[in-house]
Amino acid sequence: MLDRRYRGICAASLAASAVLLLGACGSSDDDKTTTAAGGGPAFNGRPACFPNCVRANLKRAELARVNLDGIDLTRASVEEARLTDASMKNAKLVQARLFRSSLAGANLTGADLTNADLSRASLRGANLTGAKLTGAVFFQTTCPDGTQTAPPASKPPRCKVN
Repeated sequence: MLDRRYRGICAASLAASAVLLLGACGSSDDDKTTTAAGGGPAFNGRPACFPNCVRANLKRAELARVNLDGIDLTRASVEEARLTDASMKNAKLVQARLFRSSLAGANLTGADLTNADLSRASLRGANLTGAKLTGAVFFQTTCPDGTQTAPPASKPPRCKVN
């Protein structure tokens, strides 16, 4: 029979392990955002909030080579995330914050990036065919063709896409 203090420690360890394994999304009462446990992926590499990740906090998430087709990341915080070679066809990234994220080689065919912040993000080799880019911010962004945007004096910087 285990001593009471050891049983408490074991129960706490099991509960913490379950939360990490499940990567459950939880809500923050003060700002109403959804956070994946540790910012990391859960099932099949997808965040636990998939496909409805509106206002999710996926900062620094490791989502390289993950199928995120149709995900809704409206107003999500996806800063410094690694989405290299991810499939994000028809994803909704309206007003998403993708600052310093790597989307190199990602498939963003038909994605809605309206008013998304792609400042200092890497889109090298990404497929943006049919993507909606109205109002998207491209400040010092590495474009699909490998060029980097710079802020011109008269108009906002843009990446050339198909």
